[in-house]
Amino acid sequence: RPETELLVEEILEAARAMAADGQDLRIADVGTGSGCIAIALAKELTGARVVATDIEPVPLRVARANVDRVGLSERVEVIVADGLDGVSLEAGPFHLIASNPPYIPDGEFEGLMKPVRDYEPRTALTAGPDGLDVIRPLIEAAARAEVLAPGGTLAIEISDNKQAALVSDLMAAAGFGGIRIREDYSGVSRVVVARASIG
Repeated sequence: RPETELLVEEILEAARAMAADGQDLRIADVGTGSGCIAIALAKELTGARVVATDIEPVPLRVARANVDRVGLSERVEVIVADGLDGVSLEAGPFHLIASNPPYIPDGEFEGLMKPVRDYEPRTALTAGPDGLDVIRPLIEAAARAEVLAPGGTLAIEISDNKQAALVSDLMAAAGFGGIRIREDYSGVSRVVVARASIG
């Protein structure tokens, strides 16, 4: 979807500011679904390694198949994880974290467009009364220096302007800086981007 393209653009821009081809960068794609974000990042950043996580078995099978089909299995690892819980950090912290998580408030599910509501798992769409049940723990995890390297970038896709303000506040409270909101072409807030504290 176009809003997810904005998320990928933000991560690519941050990555290329660190290394032109993403050389030696570690990237996490949290809630990978079909794996499209992880694949796009790995194809564009030929020196980067990507860890793609999801908690649902069906999306993980699809993501693994897609990664294998495009020949990126050596640089894209697809694993079962709830957010970043259980993700190995033996190779060091991530430099960039991207996430298109479930973010629709529970009460708005029935009002979604039919192609979305009827063909995607509800767990991939809704996340509590305000849609932030997945985003809150992700921000908390990414705020730890052993998870996201100092100066690293966290980018999260969100639903609208109201949610953008809430997510920005959560990031600020967790110690992130350089927080900014990326709007789509209709002027709706779609991605919140932040930098991890350097010191």
